Amino acid sequence: MDLDSKKLLILNALLKRGGIQHILDAAAEVLQNPILVADMGLNTVAASTAVGTVDMVWPEFKTDDDEGRSIFREVVRKGDFTRVYGSDEPVIGEYSFSSKRFLAARIRDK
Repeated sequence: MDLDSKKLLILNALLKRGGIQHILDAAAEVLQNPILVADMGLNTVAASTAVGTVDMVWPEFKTDDDEGRSIFREVVRKGDFTRVYGSDEPVIGEYSFSSKRFLAARIRDK
């Protein structure tokens, strides 16, 4: 998929007003990575379908079991949530539970 096609897919997802799930799934398709939106209480607001990845961590992010909570505890322990919520700059984190890096950014309403 070329850059113009990617832009068009994201723009169409926004214009169709299909909701956050539709937008996240379109963005995940473009980025070939799963996307998770959580509130400041670390509750999952929405999660994309895992597209283009075989990272076994993704299912745990979407659950509230012990393994999912231990993943969040490691992120908290490293201070990355504090970094995300304290700035408008994105944060890239590396964690023991995955060989892949994670990108996080704060989304502010208003």
